Amino acid sequence: MQHEVRTGEATGPGGAGVYAEMAHADVSPLIENHLHVPPRRHFGLYNVWRSIDPEGKIEVMPLALCDRATVAVTDIVYADAWRLTWPKTRVVDCRLIHSNRQCWFYYPRMTPEEVLIFKQYDTRQAAANLRSTFHTAFEDRATRENAPSRRTIEARVLAVFHEEDGERAVRRARFQAEVPKTRHDGTTSSWRHEDMIDWDRG
Repeated sequence: MQHEVRTGEATGPGGAGVYAEMAHADVSPLIENHLHVPPRRHFGLYNVWRSIDPEGKIEVMPLALCDRATVAVTDIVYADAWRLTWPKTRVVDCRLIHSNRQCWFYYPRMTPEEVLIFKQYDTRQAAANLRSTFHTAFEDRATRENAPSRRTIEARVLAVFHEEDGERAVRRARFQAEVPKTRHDGTTSSWRHEDMIDWDRG
């Protein structure tokens, strides 16, 4: 569907390539309006994440993943955002408020032969906290001085499942109704997902 290389420096006019230093999921339920999936079929979106540096292990700004079972629905907030592609597209994405209940994991010093595969959306999951794996880059205090910048690639993959559900349209509407139209400051959000021009819809 789509891929992105991150080196810690902005690449291209959109600013892509920087590390994402916030707890987030890549998509919200509004993504369902922009994928060509048979209307009765369930699907999942997955991230495949690995190093592209053949010379060393990941040390700077590794990726941390949050155990979905430790996320409460009330920990999830939605944000108006720009995707760092060019031309930029507007999206509504998911962020995570910190809670002491949350349990985070990371895999230190990953090699190019090691790959993380984690879920970003799953229409089979009714609970919003179980649909996505929240993740973030973070500063590891154990990182040695002068360690090379992280160079990684992430590919986003669509999996369409065999099972059919006659209530898929109802389910999608319910999921999307979870995305509030009013911000925390009381103002109204008019943003919705625009087509992601770098995503393969064919």
